[in-house]
Amino acid sequence: MTQKPKLSIVIPCYNAERYILHCLSSVWIQDAPHEEYECIIVNDGSTDSSESIALKFIHGKSLFQYTSQPNRGVSAARNLGISKARGKYILPLDADDFLNVWSIRMYLETWAKNPDAALVIPQVRRFWDGIQRERIYTHLWRGYGELLHRCFLPNSCSYKKSDWERIEGYRDGTMYEDWEFWIRLLHQNDKVANVNKVLINYRYHEDSRVHKGLMNHNRECQIIREMNADIYFKKP
Repeated sequence: MTQKPKLSIVIPCYNAERYILHCLSSVWIQDAPHEEYECIIVNDGSTDSSESIALKFIHGKSLFQYTSQPNRGVSAARNLGISKARGKYILPLDADDFLNVWSIRMYLETWAKNPDAALVIPQVRRFWDGIQRERIYTHLWRGYGELLHRCFLPNSCSYKKSDWERIEGYRDGTMYEDWEFWIRLLHQNDKVANVNKVLINYRYHEDSRVHKGLMNHNRECQIIREMNADIYFKKP
């Protein structure tokens, strides 16, 4: 019987022809054994060459699964990929970001040391596309109360698939879908684990969802409160 992977990387892809090869290459060259993880690519109705680039790269590589859907957005794409995941742990990875060679090994080592954690939080190197500028972010856990007021977690935290099932996945309706997801996934007394090394290389560019969300930050915050009125406006 084929061994199930411990961790599933899920990559939604929409018109990422400039970046998808770099992203998938970083998954392939990990120093963790391939039997310990898998990668699921979800083509979210791309109209560029993303599909052909991805399919050419993953041909003959059993580490990868590929699926597609009409364009429905990142939340639906992630949910589709996670529904096909075999791993106990999920790692969302955007198609314009990439991993360091040690990333999957360190996610797995951290989970092994912290099996009761709800989340594994990486350090992130954020760099600006086409500009010689970068910054390392250490995303420390600041408590659930702080999370309700601002998102200090990166989107590529790893979590248990069972928790994704419990809250019925990501939801549409906001540009801050990751923040909205963390609010429902986590609770006041949850344990989290930090990895004190850069695992994710986050590419910042004008087409990124973070950039678009920040342009309407106050409205997006209001949307999140309205989507989670039972949490934000519950009576004492």
